[in-house]
Amino acid sequence: MIKLNSLKYLFGYLVVVVLFSALCLIYLPPLLQSHYINGKVNELTHLSSSIEKVIEPLVREENWPELENLIQDMFSQLETRISIILTDGKVIAETYKDLADMESHFHRPEVRTALRGEVAHRIRYSSTTKEDMLYVAVPFIIDGQLKAVIRLSVFLDELDYILKHLRNRIILITIFI
Repeated sequence: MIKLNSLKYLFGYLVVVVLFSALCLIYLPPLLQSHYINGKVNELTHLSSSIEKVIEPLVREENWPELENLIQDMFSQLETRISIILTDGKVIAETYKDLADMESHFHRPEVRTALRGEVAHRIRYSSTTKEDMLYVAVPFIIDGQLKAVIRLSVFLDELDYILKHLRNRIILITIFI
């Protein structure tokens, strides 16, 4: 009789542990992903403010070669891809790829939104890097007029690593409990 009650309690305990672990596996990764993405969007939006201050004189002068050099020199050490895009979609500065190989970015979803004067972010596949990236596009306005879009993007491998590590930990804890 005591063994039967012990087995019932053990089985009940195991059911509770497995259900709790399943709930953690279902709800924690999206919550963590959302938090991570929101943090990165804020970080990149603030970075764009710093970039605006540095590039404004060159944009006013329409000195695109010097702007490209400045972006390459100052920001190439960041793990952030930076693109400066004119309102017609032409990329005039880029930290990841040669400008000669760049196509118009006019129809990129985050650029279209920024051209309407709104800050935009999107996760999508990059035809340039061949990976999913988080994009943040910020309208660059001088004297009340939209001059360009500052688009920043980051790879999502850090997020993928965090989520994979979280899933593995939850599974290991479930097994050892």
